[in-house]
Amino acid sequence: MASYTDDFLLYKTESLSQFLEKVDFLFESMHSAEILLFPRSIRLTVSKQLVAASMELKSNASNDFSENGFGYPRRKKKMQTHGLTGESLQFKLQMFDAFFRKFVEKGGMGSLNDVLDIVKSILGSLASAYGILSAITELIDMIQKLLGEQQKRVLENESAF
Repeated sequence: MASYTDDFLLYKTESLSQFLEKVDFLFESMHSAEILLFPRSIRLTVSKQLVAASMELKSNASNDFSENGFGYPRRKKKMQTHGLTGESLQFKLQMFDAFFRKFVEKGGMGSLNDVLDIVKSILGSLASAYGILSAITELIDMIQKLLGEQQKRVLENESAF
């Protein structure tokens, strides 16, 4: 797992590339905690998917999504339509930062699930505008389903005592 500083984790996310770097941190965190998060029967499969997603995030984080980069002129309308420019993008990144910060500071499956909802929304916009990262949004859906099942089991075990 890459080494992340508190400064990196808690600074304001100002670009889609920085967003993808932080999402990579989330995936690496889930990979590190796989024994706690996922049932044994599918842990290896989920682990492989998290590693593959992390590699894809890293490769796309190096793209320049600004007005000067990565196909912007021909994708400008799609980026605007999907809220990936100006105030719409800043709002999405601020929402991400709020939930990401909560996860980094408090941890827990609930806060992980909350930040994954925001991640899925932004990645969905990127997938629509650029045709990238759509498989990761599907992986997040599956992970959220697994996290929900794990939370139910924890609550059932707690109520037994």
